[in-house]
Amino acid sequence: MHSMPRCCTVWPSPFPPIDVLQAHPHRMLKIESRFMATLFATAALACRIPAHAAGQVSAGVGEGMSAGVDAKPDTPLYSIVHVDIEPAAVKTALPILQSYAKQAEQDPAVLHIDVLQQDGAKNHFTLVEVLRSPAAYDTFVEEPYVKDLRNDLQPFLGSPFDERLHQAVAVR
Repeated sequence: MHSMPRCCTVWPSPFPPIDVLQAHPHRMLKIESRFMATLFATAALACRIPAHAAGQVSAGVGEGMSAGVDAKPDTPLYSIVHVDIEPAAVKTALPILQSYAKQAEQDPAVLHIDVLQQDGAKNHFTLVEVLRSPAAYDTFVEEPYVKDLRNDLQPFLGSPFDERLHQAVAVR
């Protein structure tokens, strides 16, 4: 189990409590936007991930939880990370994201990685990371280059990192 969870969400569920939404209604738009980004990223992955990757749906990962919760030990784990960069800092942050992806491609724990940039909101990025297993994920998040990504992007963030862990669902 890793000591520093990558998920920065402060709520145990994927959505904030209703009192937070009532006090900050603009957050609902962000939630809908992030849901659609996750949906499209997951659909794009389905076209490229082999059939043997199908498994059981994983519980969402909240702060302090391990990737191993409800996860089958020998199936790939999908990490979808939404990164909101301040618009003025995109030119600085993009090389950091690209360098991170190149390093991840060399990591034996990583099966695949994509860095997606949202159309119409060039400061919104989604990292789609496919790890060999939940145990590989726990090793991955302890890698110095993974921790460096978080530290290097911190000054440019418009909102905290939003990471959700998934496993493929068998559809046939």
